[in-house]
Amino acid sequence: MTTLSPSATRSARRQLRSNREPFTDRELAVLRGLAEGRTGDQIAASLRILARTERRVRAGVYRKLGALNGPHAVNLGWALGLLGGEDR
Repeated sequence: MTTLSPSATRSARRQLRSNREPFTDRELAVLRGLAEGRTGDQIAASLRILARTERRVRAGVYRKLGALNGPHAVNLGWALGLLGGEDR
């Protein structure tokens, strides 16, 4: 697994702090599902939402984090303490 450098972590934290939009409970649940290695369909089923709703929520997570993809979002989520802190 790729981890973020200390400078990238600091930059991501600054970006998140300047972000005015907080994460919703659903966005955090989708991010946790990604961190657990679940597929979009599995995340949707566990949250009892449509697959297209999961995709829309995941896109919002990517946008708020400035992430390019799922693994990038998960790395940022860990680094920013959204998934339980920096230590895994």
